[in-house]
Amino acid sequence: MENFVQFIKANFTSGGISIATKVLTLIIIALAITFVLLFIKNQYLMGKYQARLNEQLGELERSMQNQSWKSLNYEYIKTRLLKNGITFKFPNITPLRYILINLGISIFLGWFLSMISLWLAIPGVVIGYKLFDWYITYSNSSDNSEMMGDIKSVFTTLKMQTQAGLYITSALTEAFTIVKNPRLKAAILELSGDIINNKSISVALDTFNNKFNNTYIDSLAVIIKQSSESGKASSSFKDIEVQLDEIQSAMVLEEKKRIQSQSLMVQFMIYGAIVGSILYSLLLSIASSGIF
Repeated sequence: MENFVQFIKANFTSGGISIATKVLTLIIIALAITFVLLFIKNQYLMGKYQARLNEQLGELERSMQNQSWKSLNYEYIKTRLLKNGITFKFPNITPLRYILINLGISIFLGWFLSMISLWLAIPGVVIGYKLFDWYITYSNSSDNSEMMGDIKSVFTTLKMQTQAGLYITSALTEAFTIVKNPRLKAAILELSGDIINNKSISVALDTFNNKFNNTYIDSLAVIIKQSSESGKASSSFKDIEVQLDEIQSAMVLEEKKRIQSQSLMVQFMIYGAIVGSILYSLLLSIASSGIF
C-alpha cells in the first residue's frame, strides 16, 4: 500500500504527465475498485454493504430492461450473448457485466493511447468499446466453422433414424454421441432432456435455436419440427445435406487459399530477410572501407 501511495505521489505531483492522462488514470483506478466490489463474494469484506450493493445493481438492471436504445437494453444484450455462445463460454456474464467490460476496455485503451498522444485518446475509447463486440462476432463465426462437420453428422443421423421409424428423442440421443463440439453437444443434450420431460417440442426447439446464430441450426430446428408433425422430413434432410456438402467444399477451398497465402507470406519474409542481410553486409563493407 505504501508503495502504491508513493507511486501516486511520484507520478501525479510531477509535471511530466498531462492533466488528461491523470484524469484517465484516476478513472481506471476507480473502475478497478468498482470491479472488485462487484465480483468479490467474501462476506467479511462486503459486510453490511452487500445487500445495498445488490439492491443498487438490481435497480440498474431493471432500468436497462426499460431502455429503448437496444445497445443498452437488457433483453437485447442477453439474447445476443446467448445466441453468439458467450453465455456458454462465460456462464457468469450478465448484460450489466457486459457493459462494464466494454467500459473497462474502452477507458483502458483510451488511457494507454493517451500516453502516446492525446489525439489517440478518443479513437482509443471508441475502438476499445467495440473490441469485445468484435470478439463476440469472431467467436461465433469460429464456432460455426468448427460445428459444420458436426451439423452435417446430425442431419445425417436424424435422417437415418427418422427413416427407421425411431422417435425424435432416440435420434437426438444418437446425434449427441457423435457430436464433438462442446457448445452444440450441450445444447442437444438439453434439447433431448426438455423433450423427455414432456416439454412442448416447439418450445424446446425454440430454446435450442436461441442458443445459436447459425443458418443451418435454424434449418435443423425447422426440419425437426416438420419431422415431429408430419414424419415426412427425409427429403428436406437430403436437400440440406446437399447444401452442407457445397458449404463444406467451399470451406475446403477457402482453407487451401489461406494456406497458400500463408506460404506466400513466409516466402516474402524469407526473401526480405535475405535482402536485408545483403544490404546490411553491404553497408558494413562500405563503412569499413572508409568511402564515406
